[in-house]
Amino acid sequence: MLINPNFLIKDDNRFWSKVEKTDYCWNWKSVLDAGGYGQFKYNGKMVHTHRFVLKLIGVELIDGLQIDHLCRNRKCVNPTHLEQVTKRENILRGVSPSAIHAKKTHCPKGHDYTTENTYYYKRGGRQCKKCIIERSLNQYKNIKDSDKYKQRMRETQKRYYDRRKNDSRF
Repeated sequence: MLINPNFLIKDDNRFWSKVEKTDYCWNWKSVLDAGGYGQFKYNGKMVHTHRFVLKLIGVELIDGLQIDHLCRNRKCVNPTHLEQVTKRENILRGVSPSAIHAKKTHCPKGHDYTTENTYYYKRGGRQCKKCIIERSLNQYKNIKDSDKYKQRMRETQKRYYDRRKNDSRF
């Protein structure tokens, strides 16, 4: 959607009067939404400033794409710091737990996250297959070495031998 030319000059001056330009970012000085993004009233509606500035300079906004702040500053309206990306790309570029884990190339024990060595869960998330195997073997070893396991095995063996002793076929 292009900006209505009747409002362009009036809104252009009003918009830029609320921007503080620093050496790097151009910070929005007025209203912020709950997420910390700038808001501006245009044609009776509140719009996000980072989207408005791109429209103002003539960039066509593509449906389904989000605006990523390359500077990580949500108040910034510097067009050179803004890029249209998919939601997934925007999340992975961020600093959320999902983004941090997605950037990891090795498991906590140092094994590579390769296609052959990585198990992907249906609900999302991944796990190192070598670690899964190691954990299973350790659990088996711990069970086998436990006193409870040994006691159960002795009882099972005793029942087996008692049955054999009383069975006429043997």
